[in-house]
Amino acid sequence: MKNLSQWICNLKGNYRISDYLWFLYPIAVLIVAITMVELAPKPVEPVIVLALAYLEYSLYILPLFAVALLGIFSTQHHVGLLLGTACKQFIYAYALYALSFYLLASHGDAMHQMAVNDPLKAIAIGITLVLLLPHVLAFVLIVFATTGAGRSNANSVDTSYGIAASSVSTPISPRDEAIIKLHEAGHAVFYGLLSEIPSDVTITLNTTPNAGQPPGRITDIDTQHHLMDSELCEWKMLMLLGGQRAEHLFAGMQSLGSHSDKLRWQYLAKHYLGGLFEHSQFIVSPQRPEEYKINADLVDELYQEQLARVDEFLKLNQATVHAISNELDALHNMDATRLANVCDALVIPDTLPRPQIGSQPDSPSPTMTTQGAT
Repeated sequence: MKNLSQWICNLKGNYRISDYLWFLYPIAVLIVAITMVELAPKPVEPVIVLALAYLEYSLYILPLFAVALLGIFSTQHHVGLLLGTACKQFIYAYALYALSFYLLASHGDAMHQMAVNDPLKAIAIGITLVLLLPHVLAFVLIVFATTGAGRSNANSVDTSYGIAASSVSTPISPRDEAIIKLHEAGHAVFYGLLSEIPSDVTITLNTTPNAGQPPGRITDIDTQHHLMDSELCEWKMLMLLGGQRAEHLFAGMQSLGSHSDKLRWQYLAKHYLGGLFEHSQFIVSPQRPEEYKINADLVDELYQEQLARVDEFLKLNQATVHAISNELDALHNMDATRLANVCDALVIPDTLPRPQIGSQPDSPSPTMTTQGAT
């Protein structure tokens, strides 16, 4: 069952409904074309004639041009990705545009006649549509947000290790494998700070990933509460920094596999600084450039302070980091029991947070798995 759940999560992350909605455009064009043929011999209102004439000259050219450019712009370069996204959004907008004119062409006469014959009924229907429209739009936005995975959330992340993970070759190189093991070990060693390592925490190394699959991942800690505990938030930030810092300290380099770590750390840092009154200088809703500058300075100050603590902890426990890395080298996975045994030898400074989870009252239940540099 757990493997099935993971497969479903991977499927959701790799296949997005919104990537295939461009089919709406040719369907909409077909509907409009059929409607134009059907309405051609019939008398229609002048507004319908103008609308269909406009569609005839404009609807087929620009969207098809966008479709042609979509293939060119769908590259890994950030400019190409932006232009490709713009083309897709343009196609979606034209599909809605075509469908709107189809409805106008199909039912415009009837709606006009109803408004003339029964204005009260027309007004009632109009008010109903106005009231329903925001809810319909909200539903559409929710569908796009959940299927497109366009946002980064600190408590729901499913990203892969490395910028080019979607095209990672099989098998990965020995150099990449060594870096990934150190990266995951740098995260994992911070689990020793928890009061108890949850039983379903696992570290996995996949040396022959398929396209789109991450070569390394570790189970994250989540809670059932809406309000995050400040100590757990601080622990998460330190844990996120641990991956790349382990690479830097023990491999002498920093790979670019930590983009999701960085996004999550930035989100948590703003949440952390904005939610505690002791950080009174942080402006929750900045408006002016100087306010943004104040916040940026405070975030950077927090980063530098946490970086020093992470480096100190990793240096004190270099042997444990290498022990986790070596076990991943031998077995390619590590469960909570083995991780807890290795972490028994940790040297823990008093400056680090020790979140209470596991068997404690009101304990969080780990419910998600983050993949790669998490």
